[in-house]
Amino acid sequence: MKLHLKLWFYFVGSAIFSLFLFIALTLFIGAKFNDGYIHGSLNAIGKSIVAKVAGADKFDRADAIRLLEETVREHEALHLEWVGMDGQVFYSTQGRTKPYSLEELTDRFLGMPDSLWTNGEAVTLSYKSERADFPYYLLIGTPSESMKPSQFYIYYRDISKFLTLGTPLLVYLVTPYLFAALFFFPLNRRLRKLNRALQQMDLHGEPVKLADGKKDEIGQLNRHYNSMAQRIQTQIAQLRDIEQKRNELLSNLSHDLRTPLTTILGYTETIRTAEAMTREELQSYIKIILQRSRYMDRLLDQLLDISRLETKSLELRLDEHNLSELVRRAAADYTLIVDERKVDFVVDIPERDVYAEIDSSLVERAVRNMIDNALRHGMDGQYLEIGMSSDPLHTVVWVKDKGKGITVGEQDRVFERFYRLDQARKDGLGLGLSIVREIAEGHRGRVRVESEPGVETAFYLELPPTGQARMIS
Repeated sequence: MKLHLKLWFYFVGSAIFSLFLFIALTLFIGAKFNDGYIHGSLNAIGKSIVAKVAGADKFDRADAIRLLEETVREHEALHLEWVGMDGQVFYSTQGRTKPYSLEELTDRFLGMPDSLWTNGEAVTLSYKSERADFPYYLLIGTPSESMKPSQFYIYYRDISKFLTLGTPLLVYLVTPYLFAALFFFPLNRRLRKLNRALQQMDLHGEPVKLADGKKDEIGQLNRHYNSMAQRIQTQIAQLRDIEQKRNELLSNLSHDLRTPLTTILGYTETIRTAEAMTREELQSYIKIILQRSRYMDRLLDQLLDISRLETKSLELRLDEHNLSELVRRAAADYTLIVDERKVDFVVDIPERDVYAEIDSSLVERAVRNMIDNALRHGMDGQYLEIGMSSDPLHTVVWVKDKGKGITVGEQDRVFERFYRLDQARKDGLGLGLSIVREIAEGHRGRVRVESEPGVETAFYLELPPTGQARMIS
């Protein structure tokens, strides 16, 4: 069952149940706490007596007396009398025998019908016998204390007039439903729009955007839907981008592995089949084979890194290490490389050692990845700087170069997986800087880049003070 039907059934059902409960409680309270007679009950008693008189085959004085006495035994608060047209009292349950004068009879009916609900007034009703052989009137009297303290009457003579007068009551009953409709219909319409938007959500298309400026819960729900749909589209775009880069990775990887493997096989076959080879030639071939093998080993390490990044399994083994010595050792390993390239090499590490609670192998790897990135992309300026500093707020390791630099648009993407600044280059898988970011965040730090194209590019690895670093002279 649809929600709007449930709401209407609930609303109508609650109204009917409320009406039923009102009537039931009214009747119960009236029967329990509102004892006495009303005009209807007195009228029923009078008509019952007259009907018994009219229905008897024969009716005499004894029957008339017995009928009134039986009624009084059942209704002790009533006074019953048979009175003739001349005022003579045929029989009275109060024992009256004196005839009524016209004034006395008139006085008994002067207060009607107000005496039905007015305190201190006697109530009198009269009924005419329908028998020709018993020409008397039945008078029913009772004090006001015998009447119900609470009474409600609706008098009408013409049913059409009564229906006309009932129009305000009908308006009273219908008005809440009209207001409910004015509330529920727009509410239901907004819910249907949200439902259609959810049904039409397609991962391959643009989501339906809901325009709802209301501040209520449904308005908030629509805004949450818009936000959710936008996030889903963004994530889908990211997944497509990752899938595209993964495909490029497989293509590049097959090329990157095939080329050095072909070289290794070629030189190995040359060594195997050569009949005469000088020591210098052999050392040269072995050096090339070793270089290609190390290159393949780095590619396989990066493949392992992909798996670790996907499964978030870069586990940190924290211990206190000399961070200054770690950076010095990494810088020293690149001395021969920068000398061969005739690069201006600057190492700016304070003499005071800085100790930090880190995973030394991972931090060293992050530093080396930043250096490798500078050597790969920033050697146009023939400058490389490796340095570090520490203060109570943080410890920073930086790598600077003066190459072509990184544009502002690319600075936001260099830490993405598989992203390469030079798409034409086939070496590398585009994982180095993303691994640096993972390692930095694992240490509750961060990595950032500052670049002015053609002037200077700097990568900063920042480690937090807690966990952490302290200076030792």
